[in-house]
Formats: sequence, C-alpha cells, structure tokens
Amino acid sequence: MGSTGVNSSGVRRGERLYNHIYTKLRQPPLSLYRSAGGRIRPAANLSASRSAPMVSRVKTASDFDRIAPYLALWHSYDPAVKAELYSTCLLTCGGACLIDPIPLESEALDELVGSARVAGIIVTSSNHDRASSRFAEKFSVPIFAPSETFPDKTQCKFRSVADGDEICDELRVIGIEGAGPGEIALYHPADNGTLIVGDALINFEPYGFIFLPGKYCSNEKEMRQSLRKLLDYKAERMLFAHGMPILSGARDRLQRLLDSDL
Repeated sequence: MGSTGVNSSGVRRGERLYNHIYTKLRQPPLSLYRSAGGRIRPAANLSASRSAPMVSRVKTASDFDRIAPYLALWHSYDPAVKAELYSTCLLTCGGACLIDPIPLESEALDELVGSARVAGIIVTSSNHDRASSRFAEKFSVPIFAPSETFPDKTQCKFRSVADGDEICDELRVIGIEGAGPGEIALYHPADNGTLIVGDALINFEPYGFIFLPGKYCSNEKEMRQSLRKLLDYKAERMLFAHGMPILSGARDRLQRLLDSDL
C-alpha cells in the first residue's frame, strides 16, 4: 500500500513511472440505467467495429482477489506499459458490473461472477478499452462509458454516461473534468462506501498515492479541483485502474492529498 505522505521528490518519481505507463497504453433491462435527470436512456445498437482496435498484450489473469462479498479485483502485467493493470467486479442490486476489465481465465471468471447476472461493462477512461468489447460480447451486455471514450463506435451495444448518472440503480457516475478524455469515477454506497477511479489517481509502490501527471491532463488545475467532488461521498475504500486498493480511510487519504496541493 502506498504511503500517506506526498512530497515533491516522490511525485517526480511517480510521474516518471506514470509517464511510461500512460504513453503505452443481451442488453439488461432499461430500468437498470437512468440519467441524472431520471430519464431512461435507450441503448444504441452500434454495428460498426472500431476502425483500428487496440490489441492488448496483457497476460490473462489466472485468479482474482475478493475484498468483500460484493467486491473483487484482478490484475496482470502488461508488457506494453511495464506495469500491472487492475480491474474490478462490483455486485449491485442490478447485477455484476465489470469495470475496466482485462482478460481473466474462464474458470476464475465463472467463479468471480457466480450466479449473478452481469449487468454491464464500465470503462472509466478512453485509455481503458482493454478487454471491454470481449467481455461485452461474451455476456451480451452494453458498455457504459462517456461518449468520447468510444467516438468511432463499437460492435457492442453502447450507452453513454455522464456526471450524476446512475447505473444499476445504485452506482453513481462522477465526471472528472480536466484529466484525460472520458475520465470518470464511480461510487457505490454500501458498507461505508467505495470509490473506483480511472487515471486521475494512482497508487503505486514506492511512490504512493498521487495525481495523474500534468502533461497528460487536458487541464491539470481543473482535474485536481474536479477530484474534490469525490469528497462529497463517504468512502472507506478506493480502487484504481493502476495500483493497489486503499481498503480503509480512503476519503481521509484523498482529503490529505488534495489539501497538500493547496
């Protein structure tokens, strides 16, 4: 787990690591998805495949770690970025949501999902296509992501999400402006709360819990200000697309990181 302290030296080292990582890198019932205004959005049946799909070279994960009865993660090394990529499975009242999924061996995947119905695939950043289309096809479910994440469409059904939307009746979408394209965070309120973030925050040893380096932000100042929206949510845990989870005191850790930036 990363250290709680954040210093200028640590951030510079973290930025060097992330510089390398970042540069490499049956439709469920409509009642499962409501916009922030309460309107049910129809799914778009998009038949055109992406013009230049990215082929992931990440090694298929052989197992997963269950953090709680409703929460699990799996990860594997990607030689293209020379780092571990992390994926999350979150069980909601609407079914299992697979977030930023990388390949997982069939036996482990069956155990991970169990008897739950898969409700959808969620992509938290335009850099996290990963195995999302493969999972969406396997389970015949849509991909939930901001529209800019898949601008050239996908062969699977796609549903655009935005800040304030809810997926599966209880998973809140939080837009993170100023980071990379299509950046969102997710909040699940059960058990004192869980936040799941994309690229805007990372947690790698030995660098710790840090921000996405400024050179990869559309507006670094805006991103850091936008991350303060996460403080509105009670969150004991925080999970990442890049790095080890924080399993206790996550909101306090985030508060300290943001305050150190003032």
